[in-house]
Amino acid sequence: MEQGYFQVTCKQCHRAFSVKAEAGATVKCNCPFCGSETTVAIPLMQQNQTKAQQPNQQIGKRKTGDNIARCVIIGFVIIALGLLLISTLLYAVFTAMSN
Repeated sequence: MEQGYFQVTCKQCHRAFSVKAEAGATVKCNCPFCGSETTVAIPLMQQNQTKAQQPNQQIGKRKTGDNIARCVIIGFVIIALGLLLISTLLYAVFTAMSN
């Protein structure tokens, strides 16, 4: 496994500092500010990455309600244009017949 930097908060002075450790390991370290020894359990990277990636995966997905609404709007526009075209043709035909 590869090592990475993890942010740790000291239990004595409550200041944050970084620790370089392997994922899933337990590390004893000294706070650089107050010098107290702290034991830290580093989380596994796979669990953190899957949680962090879930919101990103949902950004690209569209809801089915969006597609249905789009189809309804397109259908309404097509029907409205069709009615306009038919009424225009009927007006032209009846105007020509009355002359």
